[in-house]
Amino acid sequence: MDPVAGALADLTAVCSAARLLADVSGPETPSGAALLIGAAAARGVRIAAFQPRPSFTHAHGREPNWRNLMIQYAAEAHLDHGEAVSSWLAA
Repeated sequence: MDPVAGALADLTAVCSAARLLADVSGPETPSGAALLIGAAAARGVRIAAFQPRPSFTHAHGREPNWRNLMIQYAAEAHLDHGEAVSSWLAA
């Protein structure tokens, strides 16, 4: 699939979704996740971030936080295992 077409399809889906579950696993947040989370937050969509292996960072003198503060503050739920995902989706 064309990456631009795929990105536009993802953005279109988020713009009509009732909620967004974003997998933010890995050493970096997946490409485009912050954009999709921002679009969902702008619409008031419920957002959850799935990260089974949390990696926290912090600047000297600051509190520990997720790698991306926008994701940390936009997500209503921070899920760390499959059972938590299932529970959030069922709510």
